[in-house]
Amino acid sequence: MHNVGVTITCDAGVGRSTVSLTQDLVRGLQPIDVTDLHFPVLYQLIDQRTGRRWVNFTVRCWHGEAVLSETTRSVLWMGITEWLDRQDMWHFIPAFVDPNTEGVLEVLDDADGVLKTVNPTSSFDGYQRADQKAVYNQAQAIFNCLREKHQLSYINVPPLEVFLPGDAMPSGQSVRSPTEVIVHRRGTCHDLAILFASCFEHIGIDPVIMLMPGHTYVGYWTSSSAWSAFWQQAQQDSIRLPQLKGRNWIIASADEMTGLVEDGRIVLLEATHVTDRNGTFDDALARGRANFGPGKGFDVAVDVVASRGYVQPV
Repeated sequence: MHNVGVTITCDAGVGRSTVSLTQDLVRGLQPIDVTDLHFPVLYQLIDQRTGRRWVNFTVRCWHGEAVLSETTRSVLWMGITEWLDRQDMWHFIPAFVDPNTEGVLEVLDDADGVLKTVNPTSSFDGYQRADQKAVYNQAQAIFNCLREKHQLSYINVPPLEVFLPGDAMPSGQSVRSPTEVIVHRRGTCHDLAILFASCFEHIGIDPVIMLMPGHTYVGYWTSSSAWSAFWQQAQQDSIRLPQLKGRNWIIASADEMTGLVEDGRIVLLEATHVTDRNGTFDDALARGRANFGPGKGFDVAVDVVASRGYVQPV
């Protein structure tokens, strides 16, 4: 059947968006690619920082004046702060990393003075000097500023855990934004890792979020050349993790990650160590490295900068 019309309507409660397609149908089941379809009404939910709600999608198939089929399905819209610790959601964690939030700007204003105690001519210029020691000094200044100036403390996850309908056990947690962590001076391992990643991304150091069972920490690439070389090869490798969502910005192979860490291309950092008033940056690096290895448990490493063509801050 030729020129069959298909309309998909998204009703988000605050309004509706509809897209229309024309298809030539063949006998039997026929998938329709909706990857590049956009519903502007969903952006209203993001802008309004809407909490959890059900969103309806109605699909109508018609030809001429006749409606061939029509169906409506409901989809759960998660709250803007809700994080699901599930494999099919791991690759979306960069949405919580916001390098332009007020909390990050405040940290970097304060950390600039800390950095200049190392070298009065130093600045937060990322990889511009192609000097791994300069990268180290910038990351250390952020760590020292958060430990000494902002005096962050560790806190448990927010009391309202995240459940999916029908689940007896929680599937995730609410996430504190970088600004919320700075204002209230406390966060979980997850919150603190996201704060560090946000600060690193702002100054041009490429962060990775490290997920292991029950824990989140952070890392960063030590040079832009290492980052570019790895992803140029990885994104062209058609057999690399072909079925894994986010394959263009995640590292799910422990062996692959081991090579990057052992070669010094990625440095790991235990973000919660910033809450130890006597803790040092080198201690945090050592503890970050101790998190990773045989028998330690490894879920995935999510490269924030590599994701930005796909995932933006909420």
